[in-house]
Amino acid sequence: MLLSSWIRRSLTVAAGAVLLAASAMTPAHADAGANAADWEITSSGAEGDALAESISYCSGNFAPIRVVNNRLEWGAEQTCENPSDRPHWIVVKLEETCPQSWCIVFNTDAEVRSPAWEELTRVVRVAEADTCVDNDQRKIRVVVNAFARGGAGTATAISGEVLLDCDVD
Repeated sequence: MLLSSWIRRSLTVAAGAVLLAASAMTPAHADAGANAADWEITSSGAEGDALAESISYCSGNFAPIRVVNNRLEWGAEQTCENPSDRPHWIVVKLEETCPQSWCIVFNTDAEVRSPAWEELTRVVRVAEADTCVDNDQRKIRVVVNAFARGGAGTATAISGEVLLDCDVD
């Protein structure tokens, strides 16, 4: 348990009074079970901070990144079970590399925020489908910045990378 706490603290980055929780972030394609979360938010504020509040539990998952009928489908959703952890929202970015095999730098192609009208609901979603303009092979991933309790709790998660024949510039 002590080692687990040390690992969790090592993965946590404090940004002012906001905790960026990186625990339980696994790639979307990992075989971690149907109910495994790709990210979770369990507290706000830095550990030991007198103003830190416990967040009941907000968690999220990536949608599969895939090409269907020449359209790249991608997205994510987050669930906050307790109404006191709302409003909550997610900002989802689609990132891809250049078509050459040596490319390792990801560039943001699109950034979408979950709809404002969903912020007080149990689940917020971003679901996108962009037309492939060519079939150059690229590495593609999704990055989520997740927020709970009006922004007091946050998490950032990166999906697994997939290699697809699609460019959505």
